[in-house]
Amino acid sequence: MLKCSDLMLNSVDYIVIVDKNFNIVFSARYESQVNDHAQMIRRDEYINKKLTEAYPGIDMEKVIDGAALIFIVAPGNAIIPFADACRPYVHPGQIYVICPGSCFGSLEFKNALGYDAADDTIIVAETSTLPYAARISGPAKVRIPNRLKGGYYIAALPSSATEQVFSLLHSIFENMESADSIVKTSLQNANPVIHPAVMLSNLARVENKETWEFYRDGVTKGVGRIIKAVDRERIAIGAAVNVAIISDPELGLTQGYMADETYDHGYSAAPGFAGILAPKTADHRYFNEDVNGLCLWEDMGEYLKVPTPAITTVINMASIVRDFDFRVHRTKTVKGLRLDTQIFNK
Repeated sequence: MLKCSDLMLNSVDYIVIVDKNFNIVFSARYESQVNDHAQMIRRDEYINKKLTEAYPGIDMEKVIDGAALIFIVAPGNAIIPFADACRPYVHPGQIYVICPGSCFGSLEFKNALGYDAADDTIIVAETSTLPYAARISGPAKVRIPNRLKGGYYIAALPSSATEQVFSLLHSIFENMESADSIVKTSLQNANPVIHPAVMLSNLARVENKETWEFYRDGVTKGVGRIIKAVDRERIAIGAAVNVAIISDPELGLTQGYMADETYDHGYSAAPGFAGILAPKTADHRYFNEDVNGLCLWEDMGEYLKVPTPAITTVINMASIVRDFDFRVHRTKTVKGLRLDTQIFNK
């Protein structure tokens, strides 16, 4: 969000050009539906207004000092390092948003800062996913095949602060929805459902460094059955704590990724996944981060007495092919996150 004089640019789709004195000389925004034919709309009301520049550096003290809302966009393995970097400068009343939560990232972050989940000294929220799909397409180029049309959830710790955070962000992310609990935002993250299954089923292509599309070429009926089995167990874990988790194909329709609600053709023909290339190494977040998430779901299943044979099988296979015991090296457990005392008993 940028401020200029008495006006505020509160959309993620703005293009603003300023002169050396930070006076706006050109402003435009894309239509809300990001696609290959998106049109820019000139916004002349900002012309000649002075932009109040935000600090664009990496000095965390300057970034956080005086900030009311800090929006952290990072993969799951960066949440603890971000918490460590923020810790010396955190002050009461701040709101932190972890985007995406990547399986209880808000709880991980808040625990790392030394606060209980229910402590309202600071608020830590998490989103269920990114508000868009994005991939690097070349030097200084990013391709955005889809911007979410819905199915984008946010929840906060403490949960009583969710509506406060939602009201701050809804004007920017108009398709955002509030969730009752971070169990919803964390289990609704489908990356552990999809990525390891497709990687395992196409491992020769990955290790041979072939060029292929991850969803279009990588998902067949058999692969879809693996995804479906993992998805059913994820939904059952949510049901055990009275949290309704939407199946991934159904959510994919809502988000705009998919055109039909199936576990095979739904992914392979999904317009929002078109053009997304597969990794050319198995040492990739599709294993390293997402199998770590599956290890947490398996642990949740054991704690809640929900059978997870498909999840267990995927973890076992990933550990074999990577020659790496994901359970031994897992970074999240029910006890470690204190899910048993801070979330499940509420």
